Amino acid sequence: MRTMEWKQQETVKMSLPTKQWHYALLVEDIEVDGFHCESYGIMVRDAETGEEAVVRHITVNGSEALALLGKVAKLAVSPVTLGDVIEDYLGQ
Repeated sequence: MRTMEWKQQETVKMSLPTKQWHYALLVEDIEVDGFHCESYGIMVRDAETGEEAVVRHITVNGSEALALLGKVAKLAVSPVTLGDVIEDYLGQ
């Protein structure tokens, strides 16, 4: 599995201290019925605590993975909520 660091995002909430998240695209080589391709996932890490969440094998479409990563970063998704956000996305 390869990790491609992509974006660092700071979020500011009125009553909470500023948080800093690191977002990365995960790339894994997989084989299905003799066909080789790349599978993409997303990782979010809290820069302060080191808490990390990883969702693997979201899609095999690189463009879709990058677009989703952009949305996750723009919405400042935390490690705690990443799984729920991806589950909702896949349920569309």
